[in-house]
Amino acid sequence: MSTAAWIYDASIVIRNARQPAAFNAIRTSFEGCDSFFAERARAERDFPAFLESIGFTSQRQEGALLIDGGDIDIITNWLIRLFDTLGPFVEPGGVLEIRDEEGEQMTFCYDGKQMDIEFSE
Repeated sequence: MSTAAWIYDASIVIRNARQPAAFNAIRTSFEGCDSFFAERARAERDFPAFLESIGFTSQRQEGALLIDGGDIDIITNWLIRLFDTLGPFVEPGGVLEIRDEEGEQMTFCYDGKQMDIEFSE
């Protein structure tokens, strides 16, 4: 997958009660790291503010937050680490699809416990 990419489709639901734990898991996962995500996790006060600061869009739903889009300029291991860390907090059936300018696709799929990655062209 090349570096210029964007979120083509996203539907990731995290219940309100699970957001503090999700944000703490992100902070722990990136603790001691020198990355954009680590910097933003240290700077923001809560999970929705963190998402906004890294360029993701979300909507509040009854009792939950829906991550539904955003900008990805560069696909990095840090990005994959971020979405892997969210695995236990995302409602089953969550999907995030990323496409690059060459038509390659990376899809993060959630089963309520972990995230799996599927690659396709």
